[in-house]
Amino acid sequence: MFKKLFGKGKEIDKNIKIYAPLTGEYVKIEDIPDPVFAQKMMGEGFGINPTEGEVVSPIEGKVDNVFPTKHAVGLKAENGLELLVHIGLDTVQLDGKGFEVLVESGDDIKIGDPLIRFDLEYINNNAKSIISPIIITNSDQTESIHIEDVQAVVKGETQVVSLTALREGEFWDSWTKCTRSSDDTLLSVHTPSWKGTEGSRARLSLVLFPKGKSVPVTPPVPT
Repeated sequence: MFKKLFGKGKEIDKNIKIYAPLTGEYVKIEDIPDPVFAQKMMGEGFGINPTEGEVVSPIEGKVDNVFPTKHAVGLKAENGLELLVHIGLDTVQLDGKGFEVLVESGDDIKIGDPLIRFDLEYINNNAKSIISPIIITNSDQTESIHIEDVQAVVKGETQVVSLTALREGEFWDSWTKCTRSSDDTLLSVHTPSWKGTEGSRARLSLVLFPKGKSVPVTPPVPT
């Protein structure tokens, strides 16, 4: 057991396993048809081409953020690991249609707990792709990430990733806002920073919203 690596608190194991949040076919992150995910701009991870319309929790922890457009949910493990489950691609444009959120920010979750239900046929017909990225948004703070050799995955049952956090230190979140980018996709810039014994480093995550919409972003509470 190790001291909590991404925040202060009780001693917590820095090793964690991530299970499939969806039932379907495993997709390598490089094969996700969106450069933001495929080029790992938001972090390491994988995709799933779902065959069922339900998302369950792939980790034990808390619901960190439910997107207003219901197409994605942010989760946080007890040791500070941050995970984004994003249903489909360009699904933010659907403005919540076809999605039913079953949890709220702050809820405790266990592996297999239902998070979101969605209309698989509707999203498949109205979004860019049904392939759903699962991203470790603070993967830069890991020592090692091992992705299992899997093909078909079952929600809450198939282990897809095992990882080890980097080292002891402090983790906190800071948020800033910027003007919308020229292509009308970028509304905010998320800049979580991690400070360890050898200094600090920062990471950028893009928050994408529909063109012409102004959607409030609520910063997570630092641990």
